[in-house]
Amino acid sequence: LPPAPSSSHRETKVKAIQAPSDKRWIWRLYFLLGALSGSVALLLSLTAPTDPENAWLFGFSRARLILLLFLSFEIAAFIAMVVKALRSPSWGEHLSLRISFFFNDSRRFLVAFVLVLGAVAVAWFLFFLPEMRAVELLTNYYFYYLRLKPLLLNLILLGALTLPVMLVVRYGLDIPQLVADRAVFRLGALIFGLFLIVWLLVAATGFGLGFDRSGWNAPGTPFLASQVFAVFVLSVGLLLVLARLRVRVSWVDAGVYVLIWLAAALLWSTQPQLASYYAATPVPPNYEHYPRSDAFNHDVIAQNVAIGKGFRFSGLFAIRKPIYTLFLGVLHTISGPGYGLIVPLQVITLALLPALLYLLGTQLHHRLTGLLLAGVVILREANSLALTEVINVSHAKMLMAGLPAALLMVVLTLLVLYWLWAGETRRHLPLVVGGVLGLLILLRSQNLTLIPVFLIIAFLTSPRHPKRIFERSALLLMGVVLAVAPWVTRNYFKTGAPIIEQTTGSGYVAERYSFDPKDVHASWLPDETEGEYYRRNIDHIT
Repeated sequence: LPPAPSSSHRETKVKAIQAPSDKRWIWRLYFLLGALSGSVALLLSLTAPTDPENAWLFGFSRARLILLLFLSFEIAAFIAMVVKALRSPSWGEHLSLRISFFFNDSRRFLVAFVLVLGAVAVAWFLFFLPEMRAVELLTNYYFYYLRLKPLLLNLILLGALTLPVMLVVRYGLDIPQLVADRAVFRLGALIFGLFLIVWLLVAATGFGLGFDRSGWNAPGTPFLASQVFAVFVLSVGLLLVLARLRVRVSWVDAGVYVLIWLAAALLWSTQPQLASYYAATPVPPNYEHYPRSDAFNHDVIAQNVAIGKGFRFSGLFAIRKPIYTLFLGVLHTISGPGYGLIVPLQVITLALLPALLYLLGTQLHHRLTGLLLAGVVILREANSLALTEVINVSHAKMLMAGLPAALLMVVLTLLVLYWLWAGETRRHLPLVVGGVLGLLILLRSQNLTLIPVFLIIAFLTSPRHPKRIFERSALLLMGVVLAVAPWVTRNYFKTGAPIIEQTTGSGYVAERYSFDPKDVHASWLPDETEGEYYRRNIDHIT
């Protein structure tokens, strides 16, 4: 991909404000927010349940009173510093000079920053530790841990304040640059506010939190806070190492891409495959995880493709997810009918997903964003593999289309970015984007709903040029048709109906979108052909 077009403010070098007098407001704000964080911890400690048996004064135990006195002293100290900074500007200048002199040494700054970051990470991990896990880890010390939770919260808040202040003191703050980027901050605040409103509405009304009897609304794979910190620290560390290496930017991105791909393939491959709803428990004599349910359907079709019988399943020709079954058929052709090699080959292919997400994050924002995206996806998939027997989710070692669809979606997104950035220099790109979208439709037919979205993108690229909009829209639709038409035409000649994916799916939809399910015959009628079954259910839906 070509680099994103750089704007004037991106090309402007950061001119940090180095005058100590310009930093006085930082200390006033820091001390004020420090007092507020201590007040939050104090309120949490006061409202915690008391132990009447150990009450010593005002209903509190000695340990609780010591904690309250400590937090009260901290709040008073911060308030005193705020007052001092307001009354004596020279004191703020002197404090800024001393701290700036201390952080001028890069080694001292790095050590101090890592220590503060580590303290925040440990406090965060302990504060948000689940109750059962805390009891298991701390045993008899669990009740001390409960009493210290307000102190842990105080440490988290103070650390969250200290880290950005350290960066500002060390590297300065470019106020004009922040003013120039105010539109980005406004948009971010707006999006955050909308999500916050949605969260408050869900929390207040309970909308969407009910139990789903079908089981399709079950929780997905969890991602731990400690893993988030680990990904962040490793990403920043890798960027620091790359910054010291004088290598061409293109070589850096290529090397990081390969490194992420190899890391994902290695980590996922070393995770043992466990039995699940979609993979049977290994039994003698083969000791293989034979696919079940949807995975079984995909593999039977792929085996038919590999042996030359074509796309068919139990006499049906309009099968599900033809692109994914073709992919499995190619893997079976390489590895044979067994599963000892096909699963590792699929894992190696799907390991491209975090590597492509790195490219996507880098192109949209920054290398740090790309590294964070890649790291989160790698560890999330490792969690899915480890929790296979606990959570019924699709992962890289199952013969399921979830991850391949995500991989193809990222490829499509990268092509769309290339299309938007190329402008008039690559007029054929809408045709390519439409072709990939067509392949994605053959992987999951629900992606038909994306066609209007891409037509809107074609309009936004040239809103004042109707001819260009028509040309790009036509090329986009042509790409979709060229990718989908051969499969639909084949199904028409085989069944008598223009079917995109899985004849039986029409019966499921007709049954679910009916006021009286008894009026729908989801099963096949006597002597009913595949095309007749499909048309009957489609007529009921429409």
